[in-house]
Amino acid sequence: MKKNVLITGSNGFLASTLTSNLDSDVNVLFFNRDTEAKDLDFYLSIADIIFHFAGEVLPTCSDDSMMNSNVGLTQYIVDKLVYLKRKTPIFYASSIHAVSVKNIYGISKRAVSYTHLTLPTIR
Repeated sequence: MKKNVLITGSNGFLASTLTSNLDSDVNVLFFNRDTEAKDLDFYLSIADIIFHFAGEVLPTCSDDSMMNSNVGLTQYIVDKLVYLKRKTPIFYASSIHAVSVKNIYGISKRAVSYTHLTLPTIR
């Protein structure tokens, strides 16, 4: 049976590189800005592993948009997995900017990388 691999930020460089190197025995679930929330919810309910590459990188976006995209989406994914009682592994791609914070992008990446997201015990 094929494993379901969810890739967020599926139109980006990391995702396209990963996708081109995956074996044909996986079912890739693509999530990007054009994907509806209900589709993400369904993907989270069936994903066997998640590669979370989605996030805002444009310096021209608002601070709120940056935080919502980088922190909010990650917390949403975690919250939904908890709600679904799924223990799906998440591979999260961060940035050197989380260590060397110089702007809102770095703050948002650090918030996900170094902040404890709500992860209650799933039995």
